[in-house]
Amino acid sequence: MAEYVDCDVTLQAILLLNPNAAVSVEDNPDYKNADGEWEEQITWSGWYRPNGDEVDAIQQPQYTLEEIRAKYPEAKKIIANRSIGRKREQEYGRIQDQLDKLYHDIDAGKLDETGEWFKSVKAVKDANPFQE
Repeated sequence: MAEYVDCDVTLQAILLLNPNAAVSVEDNPDYKNADGEWEEQITWSGWYRPNGDEVDAIQQPQYTLEEIRAKYPEAKKIIANRSIGRKREQEYGRIQDQLDKLYHDIDAGKLDETGEWFKSVKAVKDANPFQE
């Protein structure tokens, strides 16, 4: 039985298979297939332009659920790291404050691991590590 997966994970997995996919994924944890099991609801566009408008539309490749689900671990890591990146952005503080710390570190000859800017950035990175 398939375990429910957020639609963002499904979409990211598809984009790993085809970065230009024209697809929509519905988030419905109550959807059941003919066997009564939860299943991803994916709507594929029949035709798409893989490189934008400069080429003729081609028939879009469609992937099996097995191919898509095989990409879930990688997709989950990408989504988690995006979230961590946004959290880091907030915790770094305003760019003006970071530049001020850099200025004072340069003025004090501390443009290395002893500087306040480096220590503050390292603290944020250590508290919010990316998934490997």
